[in-house]
Amino acid sequence: MKEPTIRFDEESHTYWLKDRTVPSVTTVMGEILGQPYQATEWHMRRGTAVHAYAALVGQGVAFEEPDERIRGQVEACRKFHAVVGGEILEVEKVYASVRYQFAGTSDLIIRLNNKETFLVDWKATLTKQTEIQLGGYSILSGVRKGVGVQLNADGTFKMSPIYDLKRPAQEFLSLLSAYNTKKRLSMLTDEEYRREANELYAEQHGLRFRESDGEIICPNCDKVFEA
Repeated sequence: MKEPTIRFDEESHTYWLKDRTVPSVTTVMGEILGQPYQATEWHMRRGTAVHAYAALVGQGVAFEEPDERIRGQVEACRKFHAVVGGEILEVEKVYASVRYQFAGTSDLIIRLNNKETFLVDWKATLTKQTEIQLGGYSILSGVRKGVGVQLNADGTFKMSPIYDLKRPAQEFLSLLSAYNTKKRLSMLTDEEYRREANELYAEQHGLRFRESDGEIICPNCDKVFEA
């Protein structure tokens, strides 16, 4: 099956699916669940830099030693690969779902012992949201298992449990539904919202909805129904 046409603007962190912008996994989660911890602008820049170097490590690209402020995290990434091993299948792969209209970039996909395939998500801090984020990437990539890996400043790493991503994927879809509802409501004017609510109420209670003015009408007369 032909992959959808995806465009990603790294500077604005915006994804386009064909000619339409779509939310990312992290955007959906941040909008509905909020950020799991407070991150300053410097911490966000550090996270971006660590991910960039982690991608180079995964791709086997030689590079000069990074800034000492992130050197420990990069060393932790190297240690993870040395300890876990496996075959690297994808690094920083951009995906999009035509069916669900969202996108995202997985950090790493590896295969262990020529058998099971895993999503790996690099983290500054592991949180309860990690498995749901991996669930979003599971929908995009088709990979059914995943693990979060916390890269520490002292050069060590910490792994989350290995997650079966079936339930987290469903939980992510629930968040996506809430995100889309929130976005739709924010775009409605007060009048549009009134009409939509009236139409739904009329349908649920066996009443008539009048298109001309958006009022609810009694079923046996033309009088406006007062709920």
